[in-house]
Amino acid sequence: MRRVYTQGISVEEKNLFNFLSEKGNIIFSTKEIKAFRLFKNCTTLLMNLKRKGLITQVERGKYILSNRDVDSFLIGTRLIEPSAIAYSSALNYYGLTEQISNIVHIQTSKRKQNKEILNVRYQFITISPHKFFGIRKEWVGRDFYFITDMEKTIVDCFDLPEYAGGFTEAVKGLFISHERLDKGKLWHHALKMENNTLIKRLGYLSEILELKGFEDFRANAAQVLLPKYTLLDPLSSAEGKHLKKWRLIVNHTESEIYAMARTAL
Repeated sequence: MRRVYTQGISVEEKNLFNFLSEKGNIIFSTKEIKAFRLFKNCTTLLMNLKRKGLITQVERGKYILSNRDVDSFLIGTRLIEPSAIAYSSALNYYGLTEQISNIVHIQTSKRKQNKEILNVRYQFITISPHKFFGIRKEWVGRDFYFITDMEKTIVDCFDLPEYAGGFTEAVKGLFISHERLDKGKLWHHALKMENNTLIKRLGYLSEILELKGFEDFRANAAQVLLPKYTLLDPLSSAEGKHLKKWRLIVNHTESEIYAMARTAL
């Protein structure tokens, strides 16, 4: 027989709802609430609150309060840990792209299936554990999420430009941010990624766009370049000019690269 739920709320349900509201967490789990040992039949109470529309389930065992605006970055990073907002979402956060997307890109060293919650799509990009670094904490009220710092965001976007919104957005992000970037940190982040191609890309682009402050980066890059030629833009044609200095197949003309950067002006 189907159980019928009334719109009324029991004393226990009200106590739990008030506790959740006062606790301040935007997202909470059954496990966290049980740990307080304040409520009997915690799972049943949460189920009742969900059916009465007072809380919304974002995935198994995780909920948000239905009457509260929820930061999508906070939701996304609570769906898997460790994780951090990254790629196009981080570019947007730092004001390095004008693209607006309902996809939140989340970097993690674990595997997680993509999800859609409250009309927002969450895409999880699994990376090798050695690439999970360069993150900072951002507070939302009494809660927080992690996001890649600006230097790691740029490095990530040239590591996997498909998640930056494309190669053009990665170039634009580099151009807009180049005066604000800590060049020493950028170099160490790039080296730590163990992807020689992204070092080539950053070195070449900083040279062709005449970005100030990248002299040491290019000098360091010249010492570690591997001889194999790799693509400047992995999302475009494999045909292009073989540039010996940077061991790159440059599959965009200089005027095209300038145009990518100029879209940021």
